[in-house]
Amino acid sequence: MENPMKPDDELRIFRRARKLTPYRSAVRITFYYLIFGILWILTTDSILDFMFGNSDTYQQLQTYKGWFFVIITAIFFFLLVVSTLDLYEDAKKKVEAVNLDLQTQLAKTTLSEQRFEMAVKGSFDSIWEYDNHTKTYYMSDTLLRNLGYETLTLTNLDDWRALIDPQDLPYFDQRIDAFSAMPEPNLEWIYRVKRYDGTSAWIRTHGTAGIDDEGNLLKIAGSHTDITEAKEHQEKLQRLAYYNDLTGLLNWHGFANVIQRRILDGPDLPFTLLYLDIDDFKNFNDVHGYAVGDKLLREIACDLTGLAQKNEVVANLGGDGFGLLMETIDRAQVHKRIEKVLSTLKKAHTIDGQKFSVFASVGIAQYPKDDEQFEDLMQCADEAMYEAKTRGKNTSVFFSDEIHASRLNTISLTNDLRHAIENNELYLMYQPIYRLSDHRLASMEALVRWKPTGHPAVPPDVFIPLAESTGLISSIELWVFEQVFSQVVKWRSIRTHSVPIAINLSSRGIADDEFIQKVLHLLRKYEIKDGEIEIEITETGLIERYETALHNLRRLRVNGIKILLDDFGKGYSSLTYLVNLPIDVLKIDRGFT
Repeated sequence: MENPMKPDDELRIFRRARKLTPYRSAVRITFYYLIFGILWILTTDSILDFMFGNSDTYQQLQTYKGWFFVIITAIFFFLLVVSTLDLYEDAKKKVEAVNLDLQTQLAKTTLSEQRFEMAVKGSFDSIWEYDNHTKTYYMSDTLLRNLGYETLTLTNLDDWRALIDPQDLPYFDQRIDAFSAMPEPNLEWIYRVKRYDGTSAWIRTHGTAGIDDEGNLLKIAGSHTDITEAKEHQEKLQRLAYYNDLTGLLNWHGFANVIQRRILDGPDLPFTLLYLDIDDFKNFNDVHGYAVGDKLLREIACDLTGLAQKNEVVANLGGDGFGLLMETIDRAQVHKRIEKVLSTLKKAHTIDGQKFSVFASVGIAQYPKDDEQFEDLMQCADEAMYEAKTRGKNTSVFFSDEIHASRLNTISLTNDLRHAIENNELYLMYQPIYRLSDHRLASMEALVRWKPTGHPAVPPDVFIPLAESTGLISSIELWVFEQVFSQVVKWRSIRTHSVPIAINLSSRGIADDEFIQKVLHLLRKYEIKDGEIEIEITETGLIERYETALHNLRRLRVNGIKILLDDFGKGYSSLTYLVNLPIDVLKIDRGFT
């Protein structure tokens, strides 16, 4: 491949070609001919005259001289013309090469310009240039057309500034002024402009500075890009990260950010943090369905938002848990506010034609008295909320060291309870039940008790709810079933007449197909006869996963186990259950009227 000509080479060729004109060539040939002819005549005549004088030989040599002159001049003219034509040919070739090179460069430049023009027209961006001396502003019209300005043309920077959102204009001017005062190689910033229809579009502006040798700004050139879609996507991700999609309230992370910023901005300003949890919401979902439950949560969110005062924040911390930042720390005012919240939630909520009342337990923690970090404050409020549930629900409790100690004790009890079976710390007591008519033994109820090693016995109303809340109840109940079945076999061998033994079954056990299958396996293993075992369940236990519970009770009853419904009238008191459930004995609560 030939090397491209350098600019100096091209300049020399043009200068040389300019000298090779027909006039210049004719003058040069004539000049050379005159010089040669004059020199020839003068020189040869002098030589001949000196050597031969005016003789016949002289005349003859003059004739030879003339012919020789003709021959020599012919050769001279031939060489001169050939040389001149060679120069013309060489100059022509080089000029043609230069012209070809220029045409190639012109074609490349034209193609580059066409590509640039197509790129600008095909892009959603606009190219812009600002002359700092003339203050003129050029911008391609692509972005303007996309913004709805079909006929608008910009001639100076103020034309573009007129489109910028008034809230972002000071920021724009500040960036331009700072860049003009101290130019940098590149600049970039994001701001909003107004579309023709009045809506806002987010613009990202890139620019490159043209700077003279003294560091002064000459020009700025770059592009404007509409990033509205990307900005909206970013904001959507932001909402997903910090807001609850169902209720539109702040989620845990969003609430944490607000509280942490509140602490940083005002470390000496106390506040109250509430953790509100809807009572028995899982049962509500099981009975009425998640769609109705979601609608109820949205109504609760609206109620709490409406009750929030200035500078207070409401959050949906997950599921049916809500957080509330309250500015006051006065206990009387906090209690009054919470009573207002509970009474508002208790009012009838109408959803899909049905009316529901909502009850909630509220835990209260205060900054900085209880703690100074968000996570620890929420832990305090959470412990207080669970204490409220243990006190009967639908109430509120302030966090205290005693509650924390109780919580730690509960954690310790839970850990001990996990090993109670393997450590042989559980035992059964059989409570006899007599008929009033003849005072004879009618049946017995197996009651599980727990005596941890090295500690006093733990009351059943303490460890049974703990076992239910931690999921340990299944393993304990399975242990009870096997112990009772084993005892039935022993008593059967030494007594001619036996009475049925009742075993309490939790709501978790009733709704657990795998657990019921294990009970049926134990029935076959110990060859339990019909009528030897009774199972006691409660109304509340039936509500959770009703259809599954109904199916499992029928499985037990088919295998010879009697079903006792205890404390009827204490819960939902629906007589429909008496018709649909396979119940053998109904125990009515004293409070039922």
